[in-house]
Amino acid sequence: MKAIMVFLSTLVLTLGLSSNAKAAEYEINYPSASSSVPYPGLDLNMVKKIKVKTSNSLHTPEQSLDELEIVFENATNLVVKGFQKESSYGPDLFKAMVNDAWVYSKVLVTVFASDKISGGRNLTIELQVMEMTNELNELNYSHGLMIFNAQGILNDVTPVTVADIETISYQDKDMTLTLYQRAMFDEFNGEGFKIKVNWMGNGEKIINVPAPISSEEYSFFKAADLEIQTQTFPDGFTDHQFRIKYQDPFGYTQYTPFEPLAPYIDQAFQSYP
Repeated sequence: MKAIMVFLSTLVLTLGLSSNAKAAEYEINYPSASSSVPYPGLDLNMVKKIKVKTSNSLHTPEQSLDELEIVFENATNLVVKGFQKESSYGPDLFKAMVNDAWVYSKVLVTVFASDKISGGRNLTIELQVMEMTNELNELNYSHGLMIFNAQGILNDVTPVTVADIETISYQDKDMTLTLYQRAMFDEFNGEGFKIKVNWMGNGEKIINVPAPISSEEYSFFKAADLEIQTQTFPDGFTDHQFRIKYQDPFGYTQYTPFEPLAPYIDQAFQSYP
């Protein structure tokens, strides 16, 4: 009976870890790209966007590259799946073979990441027309004519859900603060936990609160609650302090430290009354 209980406990823990599998999506907008295609009419020079999908879990922490899409201005988009991680070259190199891409029977796609694929990291992509392949179909022994390369900084565009919404009076005007569940990086708003601020008469901005976790771990942590403490002094000045409650991958609750809200608002709205 004891052995059965141990087995069931292990099974529950394993299923719990597996259920923590996380998918993430990234984009590079107008990456730096160049092409040397020896075929008239095929133009791979202009790239609108590169889309990347990854996944991993606590049970299988090794990150997988599930899909890459290169969106071209003047050519059919290239969608690539079936990537293999080349462990002999480190944890940041993936390869896949694409059949019948444009005018070519086989194209080798190689993806280099500066570290684990995550927001704020650089990604490099190379395309080669296959001229020789290993008879065992080992991609790391395959090579050919280089026809395209591109690189750029990844922006985290993983769909996010709202964790909490709070409304306060800020400088005698209503302010709504919407906390998103997932910390993210994007090149326009920066990195950290995201709070959308809608301030009556002043518009809408995003503020970033530093997250005490690395960007590779963002998908495993969930913001749960935005706590605001308001104190009004005898002279009428109102001070707002806030902190974010979040959960680690095992469901344990943690908090960011209490901080004054005003500096974040001043920076976002460039308002210095």
